[in-house]
Amino acid sequence: MDKYLGVEIAPRPACYIDAFTGERNGTVTPREVGRLIGEHLRFDLGDPQQGIFFLDEAGGETRVSSVGLNKPGHLVFIVPELVTGRYGLEVRALFNGDGDLRTGKLKEALTVG
Repeated sequence: MDKYLGVEIAPRPACYIDAFTGERNGTVTPREVGRLIGEHLRFDLGDPQQGIFFLDEAGGETRVSSVGLNKPGHLVFIVPELVTGRYGLEVRALFNGDGDLRTGKLKEALTVG
């Protein structure tokens, strides 16, 4: 288990920015650019179990398929087609090839209006 100062390394999304509206941690605009700021966000684009996922209230999930920037502290992507409702957002990534998929969730719920 990777640890840094006693804390397990895992994705830590801190702020979602809807580039269309400029709103933070609130509105999500499908088919527009979304930005996610945080720590340890980078993931393997080629691995379908890793990535950015929108989770609907019914338990369904939608993986982001178009990522333009994949950096440890900043992700830029096209929001997939989502129906009206509230969503959780999480980032899933593997660290150091240990096979341990780690998940980080944005604290705030996001809304598609």
